[in-house]
Amino acid sequence: MNFRKKASALALCAVLLGTTVAPVSAATHEKLVGKDRYETAAMIADKMGDYETAILVNSDKSLSDGLSASSLSGKENAPILLAKQNKLPEATAKRLEQVKKVYIIGGEKAIGKEVESKLAGKEIVRIEGKDRIDTSKRVAELLGDYKKAFVVNGIKGEADAMSVAAVAAREKAPIILTNGKTISDVKKDAYHYVIGGPEIISYEIDIYLDEHLDKVNGEAIFDTIGAENRYGTNDMILRKFYPRTSKLYFTEGTKLVDALTVAPLAKNNGVVFVSEKSDKEFLKDRSTLVQVGGVKDSIIKEIFKGETTEDKSSLRIEHDGVAIPVGEMIGPATFDAVATDIDGTDISHKVQMVGVNPKVPGDYNGKLVVELSNGKKLEKNIFVEVFATEE
Repeated sequence: MNFRKKASALALCAVLLGTTVAPVSAATHEKLVGKDRYETAAMIADKMGDYETAILVNSDKSLSDGLSASSLSGKENAPILLAKQNKLPEATAKRLEQVKKVYIIGGEKAIGKEVESKLAGKEIVRIEGKDRIDTSKRVAELLGDYKKAFVVNGIKGEADAMSVAAVAAREKAPIILTNGKTISDVKKDAYHYVIGGPEIISYEIDIYLDEHLDKVNGEAIFDTIGAENRYGTNDMILRKFYPRTSKLYFTEGTKLVDALTVAPLAKNNGVVFVSEKSDKEFLKDRSTLVQVGGVKDSIIKEIFKGETTEDKSSLRIEHDGVAIPVGEMIGPATFDAVATDIDGTDISHKVQMVGVNPKVPGDYNGKLVVELSNGKKLEKNIFVEVFATEE
């Protein structure tokens, strides 16, 4: 049996898609770049909004353990923050102030008692296995009845594992670490994705899954996604799980920690690994590209070559208050609303009025709202007096 036939089909699809000619687009360049990895992770946490739970990882000593944390971050809507063994960086400590529950990934050699003591008053859950493989199994157990899982080489396949971190967060699917040669105790009714080429993860794992997973139409419920290097595998994953996204996050493919910490924020969009030599075709024709962590200027220039990075969006109104008799038709045109998208395209027809009921007399503090192609919204406050007319 050719266990990698599905991967070949995916690779062909990637080639065909990669040759599609797309028009030059306007891409908004956003940044999540702190002075160091700790501040970058903290900035990502800020973008996630309100959260009561956080996950703490030592990126120096337990990054491999942290790989399995991405699925937990999706389940708990929890940011992944970074600590040192015996120190809680200021940026991290600030984001933990209002948190009620903290998952610590790894043992005391990764994050020690000194750090834990600074979390007094919070619920602490330490996830520690005898090794990184066992830790990933413990995280999978916490997830409960999951329907998908990602199988990776936890010894030398960290980059491939990082490529699925965002997907794992979205699907609340565990990343199962292996030694690249064997696997056991799989959840037989969960669809498994084997991540990495045959030089990273052995065909023996395919054989095991074929024998132990449930079958549909005679075939075991697993798939393989892998290329000759981390950038190729990353590209295949993006085309598989994020084919139509208008927003992408990107980070240097050698700085895996940034790909991990942004996973819960980027779960609905995907994370692209870039380098000076990597293929950047998948980044083209997107509305928003978000840089995570430091990226070389030469790479940035290549990514945005031919792109219009200036944001030309606007929402203008000639006046912000009107008085109308009850029942009179009213809408954005009443305020002479004009809106443009990020590339300067007129989208005045997309402007909507909210918070006003012209059928009921009263004073209304409403809004005119328009959504841009990159998902952002522009708003203008308006005042409408709806007055009753004499019979």
